Amino acid sequence: MRLFKFLFISVLLLLIQLQIVNAQSAHSFLTILEQAESTNSTIRIELKDGYDFYESKLLSFSKNSVTIHNSAGSISINFDRIDEIQIINISNNEKLWFPLHSDNRLFIYPTAISSKAEKGYIRNFYLFYTNFSFNPIKNLSMNLVVSHIPTLETTLDVNILSFGLKYSLRPFKDIHIAISANRYNHLIDDINSFTTFFTLGTYSYNNTDFTLGLGFGANDGEIFEPVALFGLQTRFSERLIFVTENLILPSFETPVFSAGPRFLGKNISTDIGFFFLPDEFKTVPFISFTTTF
Repeated sequence: MRLFKFLFISVLLLLIQLQIVNAQSAHSFLTILEQAESTNSTIRIELKDGYDFYESKLLSFSKNSVTIHNSAGSISINFDRIDEIQIINISNNEKLWFPLHSDNRLFIYPTAISSKAEKGYIRNFYLFYTNFSFNPIKNLSMNLVVSHIPTLETTLDVNILSFGLKYSLRPFKDIHIAISANRYNHLIDDINSFTTFFTLGTYSYNNTDFTLGLGFGANDGEIFEPVALFGLQTRFSERLIFVTENLILPSFETPVFSAGPRFLGKNISTDIGFFFLPDEFKTVPFISFTTTF
C-alpha cells in the first residue's frame, strides 16, 4: 500500500510539473506572437516532430493555438504540438537555414542536447562501426553501437556491442544538461566488459555549441580514472560546421585533440576529422557518415 501511495503521488507530481511547463511554453508563445503581430513580422514555427514552417505569415492566434499562412495555405496549429516559435528577420539568411540535426553529438562523444521525440540516426564510422540512436520520448536517447571487423578466424571474438542511455534537460533556453551511461561488451562473452558514466553540459550561443563533460568507467566494482571532455561545434553556413573534441585522459601525458569539418544535408552529414596525440606525435584520421530519420 505504501508503495502504491508513493507511485501515485510521484505520478501526480510529475503531471503537475508537466502542466506547469506547458503553461510556461504557452505564455512564451503568446508573448512572441504578440510581438510578431505588432511588428507585422514573419514567424517560423518548429513542431515537436521536427517539421518546420518557413517564412510563415501570422494570421491570428488564441490562448491555445496559432493560425499561419504559407505556400501550403492557411494552417492552424495547437500549442501542444509546437516546440519553438521565432520571429524571422528575412534579411538574415541564417534564420532560413534548415534545422541543425547533428547538435546532439561531436565526433565520438555526445553533447547534452537531445534529439526530438521519435527521431534518431544511423551512423557509420571507420567503416566497421555502426551506431543506431533513437529518442522514444522527449529527452531520452537510446544508443546502440555494433562493430563488424572481419578477421581470418571468427568475427565475434574481436567485435563489441555497446548499449547506452542519455537523459537530457533544458533548464534554460541556451543551456542543456545530461547524464549518460553506456555498457560495452564483446559479442560472445563479458571478458573486459565495462560501463561508462558521463555528466554533460552544453551552452549554445550564436550558432556555436560549447560542451563540457566529466566521466569515468567501472567494471566489477572497480572505478577507472576519470575523463574530462571539452567540445565545440560552430555552424559557419547552412551546410558547413567546424567540430572539435578534446579529451583529458590520466593515462596520457597530454590531452587528445581533434578537429575537422562536418558537411550537412537536410537529413545527412559527413565528418572528416583528425585526432592528434601530441605526446606520441601521431595523427589519426576520423570519418563518419550519418543519416537521420
